[in-house]
Amino acid sequence: MKNNIYKILVKFALRLHNFSYKLSSRFATKAEEGLHPKHRLMDYHKFFVDNINSNDIVLDIGCGNGALTYDVGKKAKKVVGTDLNKVNIRIAKEKYSAPNTEYIVGDVTRDLPNNKFDVIILSNV
Repeated sequence: MKNNIYKILVKFALRLHNFSYKLSSRFATKAEEGLHPKHRLMDYHKFFVDNINSNDIVLDIGCGNGALTYDVGKKAKKVVGTDLNKVNIRIAKEKYSAPNTEYIVGDVTRDLPNNKFDVIILSNV
């Protein structure tokens, strides 16, 4: 009997945690003008940029709004960002365009660009 109560409480706590996480992420993203605060608070982009060479051609799968793609593009030779969400790609093109970046709407399992890539990023995919 006690074990069943604990199981119910654990399920409830996990659901509450998931709900709280989603809600706090939504609020935080609005406060940061569309960018999740982890990007700023945790030097999130630095990890990826530090592991890119200046002659690399990079594929960023699930690029979202393009913020990471743009920062990687400051160092890489070329970056292609892909995302399933058309709105994300529109925002990426508007906010984070650069001569060496390209944004594509599509599923890379079916619509892989005809390029050869040195590095593939799957951040939060």
